[in-house]
Amino acid sequence: MVGTVFRILLICLLVGLLMAFFGITPAHIIDDTIATAQRAWGLVVHFVLWAVPYILLGGSVVLPIVAIVLILRFVRR
Repeated sequence: MVGTVFRILLICLLVGLLMAFFGITPAHIIDDTIATAQRAWGLVVHFVLWAVPYILLGGSVVLPIVAIVLILRFVRR
């Protein structure tokens, strides 16, 4: 148990030294994480804004056909 804790602390020290060497700080990690989440949200919004006109266009053809098929099924019963 003590050996495992010691190995984990040693690995944390080595990773921390390596990150410090490259100039990576906890603040940079948090900022980059927030920026990535904001970019991902922007992509989702952009996709929705792009897709909605095409969904409406397709719906103008598909929905009447589905309605006709459902009405014909109802009438046959």
